[in-house]
Parts: sequence; structure tokens; C-alpha cells
Amino acid sequence: MSLLTRRASDRTCIEYLEGGGEARCTATGFAIPEGAIDSVEKAETKYHDRFKYISGKFFNEITNDELGLPAKGEYSLITDLNGVLYYTKTLVEDLRRYLELLGIGGLLFFTDISADITAPNAIQNKRCSWLAKWASNIAGVRVKFYSRSPASIEIEKTDDRIIIPDMTLDKYETQSANSPKREYSCIHLLPNNPNIKA
Repeated sequence: MSLLTRRASDRTCIEYLEGGGEARCTATGFAIPEGAIDSVEKAETKYHDRFKYISGKFFNEITNDELGLPAKGEYSLITDLNGVLYYTKTLVEDLRRYLELLGIGGLLFFTDISADITAPNAIQNKRCSWLAKWASNIAGVRVKFYSRSPASIEIEKTDDRIIIPDMTLDKYETQSANSPKREYSCIHLLPNNPNIKA
């Protein structure tokens, strides 16, 4: 089992390892948080073969070699809490990479994002977000939406043949201290009542 985490990741991984966890953990972030530098350095020394923090790069700049992956489909769990997917302009590409990194049965948990998606038959459903509704169209995954604050999405990889519907970024607007406002359009038909566990 391998874990990949983004944001608040150093603490999550370290607590997991201190609690007896035996998986290999990789944390990523453009910069190690100021208050976590000492604990990250200690953890890298103590768990040198099972804990690694990759910093100084954006997610799309980190290679599989740097992640220590012999092949795709290595990770059992990826968390992205207010991380890559929360801010990226390349949502589809970054989501595709996460799904490639997961093994069959692996889980991706991420904070829901502020996004409006224009698509045929797209009717707003208060039970799930636009992004969860769109993600329910990805072949090879199962989607769960958690509406409690903060809203989050869980994607389970069920097949290696992942097919992600195209989606075009029409607008990206930075907002202070919040996720950016994003508007997308897609040509596939979003279900009125998506098969999403809520």
C-alpha cells in the first residue's frame, strides 16, 4: 500500500507512520509549511524508506521517478485537501494523472471545488456538486459526494481503462483567500439524476 497526499500532508503522513502504519507515504507541496519543516526533516530521517516530502515543484512538474513509482497504478490512497485540484487551471489533466497513479480499488479523496459546468441536460442538483456530477461520467470509476462542510468527493478506481470526458476551461478567476472561480463547458450529456452516492 502507498499513500500520496497534498496539503496538510506532512502531518497526516507522520501521524499515520507514528501510529504504526506500514505503507510508503509521499507528501507533496510547493513549499513545506513554515511550522512543519522540523517535523518533516525528522520524519524523513526516521522513516527514510517510507516517507518522502517533495517540494519546490508544482504537481504537474513532479515525475513518476521522483514519486518513487516503478509503474503507474501504485497508490492505494491519494488525498488532495485544498490542494492541486482546488486551484489548478488543468483540472482534467491533473485528475487524469491522479487516476493513473491509483491502483484498482484505490481511492482519491479531494475537496470539492467552485466550478460551474455548462453541458447538455445539465440541471443543478443540490444533492451533489457540478464537479461530482461531471465526474460520474468518467469510465472506470465510482463517485461518492459528501455534502458536509467542507464538501468533498471520493473517487474509487474500478478499472484501468479510464476515460475522462473532455471539458474546456472557459474562465479562471482568482479570488482572495478562496478557491478560484472556474467555468467549464463540455459536450457530453450530464445525467439529470447521476448515479452518485451522497
